[in-house]
Amino acid sequence: KGTIYKHFESKEQIYAKLVLAWQQRVLEELRRIDFTLPALSVLGAAMDVFWRSHRSSRDRRLMSFCRREDFHSTIGPALAKELDGLDESFSALLDPVLERGVKDGSVVDRPVPVLALGLHAALVGVIEMQGSECMPTGLTADQQYEVVKEFALRGISRR
Repeated sequence: KGTIYKHFESKEQIYAKLVLAWQQRVLEELRRIDFTLPALSVLGAAMDVFWRSHRSSRDRRLMSFCRREDFHSTIGPALAKELDGLDESFSALLDPVLERGVKDGSVVDRPVPVLALGLHAALVGVIEMQGSECMPTGLTADQQYEVVKEFALRGISRR
């Protein structure tokens, strides 16, 4: 084994560390959003952060690899816990925005996990579509994203 394996037990652990660093940068950028804005504006800004962070095909491939069902079992409990902790950090940051939107009437009254699921599915879908000709639209990737973002936000909007 090469020198790098003195620090990591497997390529999966290397990938996990890369994803952790990448997700930390995304979390830092999310924290720079003005959370005093209306809930739908904050959610749109958060979607923009995630979209920008997935623009490179290398990052998309890395995330696809790390979303494999067996990935957590291959990286060891410590790294799996770190990844789970970051997922919880994203939820801790954005779930209160959804709750605020429900409370102020700008977001439909549904459980927060259901609302988050819809936004997440829309975002993952448009990210996964990049580079695919499965649905030619004549739109650029950024234009496709804007269409999906508007659709997703209108889908949870009360107004």
